[in-house]
Amino acid sequence: DNHEEALVGGRAILDLADALNAVAREERERGALAEGEAWRGDGFDERVPEVLAEWQVRWPHLPALWTLAWF
Repeated sequence: DNHEEALVGGRAILDLADALNAVAREERERGALAEGEAWRGDGFDERVPEVLAEWQVRWPHLPALWTLAWF
């Protein structure tokens, strides 16, 4: 990387993180969990591919690979 490419990559990752955080916030608010109840995140998990697709349209020259792993 040179500094120009690093700057573009940093902006792209920040954009992706902001988009994922916005979706997580929306899903938490939509769930309106009771006190002490754990947030499951099912709606968030279902929306991740959509967020990544939208991000890829905004950043077409930065390929992304996404996988889901349960541990």
